[in-house]
Amino acid sequence: LDNYTPLHIAAKEGQDDVLAVLLDNKANMEAVTKKGFTPLHLAAKYGNLKCAQLLLERGAQVDVQGKNGVTPLHVASHYDHQKVALLLLEKGASPYSPAKNGHTPLHIASKKNQIDIANTLLEYKADANAESKTGFTALHLSAQEGHRDMSQMLLESGADPNHAAKNGLTPLHLCAQEDNAEIAKTLLDHNAQIDPSTKTGFTPLHVAAHFGQITMVKFLLENDANIEM
Repeated sequence: LDNYTPLHIAAKEGQDDVLAVLLDNKANMEAVTKKGFTPLHLAAKYGNLKCAQLLLERGAQVDVQGKNGVTPLHVASHYDHQKVALLLLEKGASPYSPAKNGHTPLHIASKKNQIDIANTLLEYKADANAESKTGFTALHLSAQEGHRDMSQMLLESGADPNHAAKNGLTPLHLCAQEDNAEIAKTLLDHNAQIDPSTKTGFTPLHVAAHFGQITMVKFLLENDANIEM
């Protein structure tokens, strides 16, 4: 059972009446599964709004972290449960909270292309330029995954198109790697530099050439990338 208590199971299955009875009988709201998940994490994972409301009303910790540092808000963001995410934020969940890899809920929503949740997180003042442990921002992840509308929204919310990760990779480098000229154009429209260089001296044109991404090679050259660097 992965250390699931009856309260975990009720939260997972959306059995809010059972959950209420268990709580009335002093069930432990902070009991954790092998992953370090509390019943609130499971209510968030499965989108069970009423269960999440009950747990929070009874005093469950809104920003409790699992073993990998994820909070219920990370989980709701990953599984696209907008109503639960909004409830958590209204109850004081931090939109900034990083997991152990540095990913905030906005990183997760951006990677998974959960636009509504990302928009809600930004309304609650999530940092569009927060860095993961590798220095990736939400925009790096949305560009890498090919999510154009998400990338556009992040840019309009203040994401830096020239933000360099610890190894020097910018979102444009990742577009070059994935052959995504559409997002590359969006980045350039928001003043991305055409020839940023990584710590090893690679520009996006180097990256596109390395991976044989002909569409991006042509796009970069059409936009005056330096062919001699």
